[in-house]
Amino acid sequence: MNTWLQRISAGSPLSYALYDEGYLTLGWHYLVQEGITDDAGIDSMIETGGNSQFLRRFVKEFAINDIVVVPLMDKKFFSVARITGEAKAINELPAEVVNRVSNKGVFFDEEGFYREGEDGLKVYFDIGFFRTVSIEKEAMRRVDATPVLQRNLKARGTNCHAESEDVQKAIDFVEPIPFSDKLAEALRKKTIDTIFDELNDWQFEKLVAWLMEKVGASSARVLPKNERDKRDGADADVEAVFDDLRLRILIQAKLYSGSTSDHAIDQIAKYIEQKRGSYDDGYGIQ
Repeated sequence: MNTWLQRISAGSPLSYALYDEGYLTLGWHYLVQEGITDDAGIDSMIETGGNSQFLRRFVKEFAINDIVVVPLMDKKFFSVARITGEAKAINELPAEVVNRVSNKGVFFDEEGFYREGEDGLKVYFDIGFFRTVSIEKEAMRRVDATPVLQRNLKARGTNCHAESEDVQKAIDFVEPIPFSDKLAEALRKKTIDTIFDELNDWQFEKLVAWLMEKVGASSARVLPKNERDKRDGADADVEAVFDDLRLRILIQAKLYSGSTSDHAIDQIAKYIEQKRGSYDDGYGIQ
C-alpha cells in the first residue's frame, strides 16, 4: 500500500463537489476529447514526459487501498481518503452523480462537464479522469499535521508521494476539546464582574497602572488629582512610561460600562496637549 498527495484544484469548485461524492479527479480533459482514454493511448502520452508524470501516477501507479491526502479548497485544511476504484475517464461518471453535482450553468455530455461561453460554444472543465474513494478523515487542520506532512501539503505538483507514517498520525489525531477557550471566556466574565463589584475608582486606576507594567511599561503611576497646572477641565488618571519605545502614554480611566461621553475624551485630549513640551526626556506623548 502506498500513500500519495493529490491536488484536485483543476475544475474547482466542481472537482471538490465530486470529491465530496467520493470521486477523486485529475485534469487532462483534452485526452478525453481526443478519445485517448485506453491503456495504449495513455501509455503513449506518458512516454512524452513533462507533466505526464502526474497522469502516470494517477492512472498507473495509484492502486486500490492506497491512501491519498487531498488539500481542500480552504488552504487551512486537508482530507484523507482511501482509493476504492480504478481510474476511468470522466465521461464514465454515473448519471446520478452528474445530476447531484451539476448546478445552474453546468452541463454534461459525452466529453464531460462544460458551461456555455459568451459566444454560445461549450467551455469544458479541465476534469478528465476520476477514481472512486472513501473519505477516511474530513477537514483536518494543516496546523495539526506533522512538519513533514505540512511540507508535503506545500508541494507544487498535482500529485506526489507522501510519508505514510505522518499521514497515519493525521488519521489517528484526535482534536483536543477546546476547554481552554471556554475557561478563558468564563474567567473573563468573572473578572469583569469582580472589577465592577469590588473596586472603587481609585483602585481601578491602580489596576490600570499595574496592567501597563505587565504589558511592558518601564513604570506606571496614578496621577495626583490636585495637579496644579491642569487647566480648562484637562485631566488624566494614569501615566505609563515605555523607555524602550521612548514613549509616554496618558490614560483616562473610567469605571463604568457602555460608551464614554465627549467630556471624558475632551479631558484627556486637553491634558495631553497641555503636557506637550513639559517633559525634558524627549519622549513622545499620547
